[in-house]
Amino acid sequence: ACVNVTAGSDPLSESAYSLPSTSGRTGDCNGSGACAYYPFGTVCVSQTCSGNTLYYSDTCSGVGACVDNGSAPCPGHLVCQDATNCRTTCTQDSHCVSGYYCASGSCQVKKATGNTCGLGNECVTGNCVDGYCCNNTCTSTCMACNVAGSLGTCSAVPNNTDPINECGLCKVCNGSGACKNVSAGSDPKDECALDDPLTCQKNGNCNGSGACALYASGTVCIAQTCTVGTGVKYYTDYCNGTGTCQDSGSVSCEPYACGTNNDCRSNCTGDSNCFSGYYCVSGICCSPVVGNSGSTCGTGTAYSYTHNNTTPTGTDVTANIVPTTAERWFRFTTIEYLNDMNVWIWFTSNPGDEFRIEVHYNTVSSTINTCAAKTKATGTGSCTGEYTNYSWAHGGTYPWTSNDSNTFYVRVYRKAGATPTCNSFTLRIRVGGGQPWT
Repeated sequence: ACVNVTAGSDPLSESAYSLPSTSGRTGDCNGSGACAYYPFGTVCVSQTCSGNTLYYSDTCSGVGACVDNGSAPCPGHLVCQDATNCRTTCTQDSHCVSGYYCASGSCQVKKATGNTCGLGNECVTGNCVDGYCCNNTCTSTCMACNVAGSLGTCSAVPNNTDPINECGLCKVCNGSGACKNVSAGSDPKDECALDDPLTCQKNGNCNGSGACALYASGTVCIAQTCTVGTGVKYYTDYCNGTGTCQDSGSVSCEPYACGTNNDCRSNCTGDSNCFSGYYCVSGICCSPVVGNSGSTCGTGTAYSYTHNNTTPTGTDVTANIVPTTAERWFRFTTIEYLNDMNVWIWFTSNPGDEFRIEVHYNTVSSTINTCAAKTKATGTGSCTGEYTNYSWAHGGTYPWTSNDSNTFYVRVYRKAGATPTCNSFTLRIRVGGGQPWT
């Protein structure tokens, strides 16, 4: 009797073979008296990947058909890695489908204008400008994509601003897409240093012409000084407007010294308030006239004058007395060629009747308030009183060929109770002639 050939064999070579892709016969018997088909689930078409679509493997139906198992997009918006498989991660934008970019290994949807961004590949427009996805490249001066109220749209930067410093020193945007000079007296971008006025350089503001302003002409660069104890006042120095501190010079405070207010004094309370060589007298700094001898009575070394009767007009000595406790000494040597000739000593100028004289003839005693030998008109007595004039007459007969030389020491001082001043007196001595005063 006939029996079915065992499945999986074909001893009589009756079952034709065909490829799995045709879902045909396997080339064996099925054990039921027929040719065997590829079993259910046998891959008849292998999996493929194209673009970003994965085509699943097709399988046999078990009854001679190849079943289409369909397709699907690659997951995560990725594209195919090769002809068979999808990518599972990305390292660049090309690993993502259109409209996506790669970020940290995954594909992210590109951003619309107005969203924040870091790079242009994040944006639909491809333009990441000023931190926002922008509608264009926005490269013109004073245009930006981060203008408040217009984020993502290339717009003019607001007036008087320059957020990315594209206009340069002391310039800002004008609100219409162009640059302009910063107004004088302001520095909105804090570009101009504030130098010390001593330098007369930058004053911390712009000058209105696209540069930093210098300290204006008339700005004090060095204040007036007058150092206590000195006698020179240095005037205030001023900037000239072009960067130079102009020296205004100095002036002597003479007869006063500098005060405590950086100015010359106008009065004094002591000699230290006066210019060198001056003395404080009743609140006024006085300068010695003809110096200040300070010599002791009788030496007469500072001032010496010789007179004779051939010049009866006399000789003047002008001086004053400073400080208030001082006195002045003068030595006069007279030579007489005629008999019974007078010597006259008197003030021709004595302002305020302030000064008095004391006259010593030939020698002076150790006590300056008394006189030796002949004094006054009579040739005897004391000269301790306060005198404003003095006369001396020599008696006897002298031939023309003889001379009579006499020395007079004159002490000038203030009368008792006189208010000290800077006034100068003029003292005159004359040999011969009549009494000169009334």
